[in-house]
Amino acid sequence: MLACAVRTVAISADPHVRSRLSSLLDAEPAAQLDPSHDGALLVVDASGDIPKVRSRAIFVVRDASLTRIVELFATDANVVGVVRLADEEQLRTLVARVRSGEVFSAPLRSADLHRDLVTTYADRAGVLERIRTKAQACGASRGTLDSIEQCADELLVNALFDAPVDVRGAPLFSTIDPLRRTRIAFEQRVSVEYGGNGESFALVVRDGYGTLLRPVVARVLQQGVAAPTVGRSVGGAGLGFFLIASSASQIEISVLRGIATQVTCCFALGGKPTLGQLAFLELTHDTSGTLVAAPRPAAGTRFVSSRSRRARPLVALGAVSALGFIGAMLVQRARVPAADPGLTLSISVADAVVRLDGVPLSTTHGAHEIDRSRAHQLVATAPGFVSTTLQIPADAHHVDVTLRPSATLSVATVPVGAMIRTNGKDLGTSPLTIEVEPEQALVLEVTLRGFAPARVEVGAIAAGKLRVARSDLVRSSEFLSIHVESTPSGARITGTGVAEVAFTPADVIVAKAKHPELTLSMPGHKTVTLPYVVPEAGTESIELRGELN
Repeated sequence: MLACAVRTVAISADPHVRSRLSSLLDAEPAAQLDPSHDGALLVVDASGDIPKVRSRAIFVVRDASLTRIVELFATDANVVGVVRLADEEQLRTLVARVRSGEVFSAPLRSADLHRDLVTTYADRAGVLERIRTKAQACGASRGTLDSIEQCADELLVNALFDAPVDVRGAPLFSTIDPLRRTRIAFEQRVSVEYGGNGESFALVVRDGYGTLLRPVVARVLQQGVAAPTVGRSVGGAGLGFFLIASSASQIEISVLRGIATQVTCCFALGGKPTLGQLAFLELTHDTSGTLVAAPRPAAGTRFVSSRSRRARPLVALGAVSALGFIGAMLVQRARVPAADPGLTLSISVADAVVRLDGVPLSTTHGAHEIDRSRAHQLVATAPGFVSTTLQIPADAHHVDVTLRPSATLSVATVPVGAMIRTNGKDLGTSPLTIEVEPEQALVLEVTLRGFAPARVEVGAIAAGKLRVARSDLVRSSEFLSIHVESTPSGARITGTGVAEVAFTPADVIVAKAKHPELTLSMPGHKTVTLPYVVPEAGTESIELRGELN
């Protein structure tokens, strides 16, 4: 990988901190930010007001809360990470990696990391059990074990269902029913590594897509900090990253754009969990396939296509190396069509996430090379604003994108996990929080297997306001809830009418009319069949238990 900026400047108004950082990182000392620092890697003491940086920066904090760390991380896209000053080894390692452009690295020294590959949703149960066993052997407390397992589960689900995209960059599973997703075997496997060194336990989850965007991470962390109860109810990456930030000592998100995303989190095996590092490292690749540092252009910078960049040195080289051919080269250059200036964008919201034909743009600055033989679709999203979709003509050179303030709708159901739809469009499973058109009434359709369908009418919500909708679902008389346990636990539950992958102990919903017989199976044990017991009239749930020899 190509090296990033080698010059490093340590900036602090406190002479003791400035000297400490300069010595630790072999960096130039400076009392304050200066235009001469543009282009260097900045290590900034962020104990006071949040500084405005124009180059890649690592903010150093002395004793900051989770709220402050998230605030610093989200303040500017140039911020690579936030590290506590007391964690000198983490700071030194992060600076070295940014200097070298090394996105992926081992999370812990002297740690024996075990590796698993996940190809189906069902695989995850066994992996989670092995992670918990390994963490327990490393000395993790009960609370830490629960945090590690919950975070691993969230990250695996995110890697399996949120990360995959097709050749156009569109999400693969956005239109697939959540229940169907759990039955799919994936060609692209998810890698999971885990292990400890006596002081910390590391968990590393890597997918093969590289689609995670920094603005998305910043947004879900901000939402979680602003409203912890809402943040903990948002599924997928939003819940995963907020839970990790609340219980981990270190988080590193490494993205090789279009190739791989790796989330590394470390958990302290002793003491109260305190986040000491939050970082997002990214590389991308150009059309020639060469790995380069992710661009951080200044506002107004314009780029030409990679074809144009390669053509110009050839002309210059011919003019310098053989003056006798100047005339011929000029004639040849005159015949070359003018370089396409590309497509430039003006976005009304600075931190908007923009996708062109489903592919996220790493930056909205400068010009973007597009195929002039067809029209294109642009989608812009930002927290607090209505998603905007534009059709871009093939001959367009500039597009103004204006996002309108949105309203926020939070939907909760009892029990959770219900599918929420409106006008035939799937919104997701409860609990969920989404941006909606302001001043527009909605009718929500709520469905969950085993319960009667429900409708919730939501009145118009003003822009910038939050509305909470709740639905208490009523058990359908046609279904029965069966609580299944086994000795040992972890047996797979199958049988007539069982519509989801489940492992004991678990509650499964079945249709009474099918008189299901449930089967428990586990490698190394004989399969056990649990006969169906006809419940008494009005019974909504029963319990069954099996002994696996």
